[in-house]
Amino acid sequence: MRATRTAAALVGVLLTGTVLATPALANDQTGTQTITSPAAAKYAKGKVVSRIELNVREKPTTNHSRVLRTVKPGQIIELRCKIIDGQSIDGNSVWYRTGHKGWVSARYVKNLSYVKRCDA
Repeated sequence: MRATRTAAALVGVLLTGTVLATPALANDQTGTQTITSPAAAKYAKGKVVSRIELNVREKPTTNHSRVLRTVKPGQIIELRCKIIDGQSIDGNSVWYRTGHKGWVSARYVKNLSYVKRCDA
């Protein structure tokens, strides 16, 4: 009787361990598991939709605003926050502060998630 209970308990542990481990192995093998650290989710994301490289500027305007760097069409960038009263570019006065340093016109970026307004 004692051997039967021990064997049953061992089978239960093995089955439980196998069932719990299987999804993790399946995800690892298919590459579908996504690990997101708190830092990675810190900013919203946006996709550059311009036809040419997009200028990342020092200020949310093209007037007297130095170009800090450029980003390529199709590139996913971090969007820290937005302002709605920047220089109008083709009728769009929204500008995004990038996750690093600088600003890009929303006219050329499709936000992929909610972008909060910048603090005043």
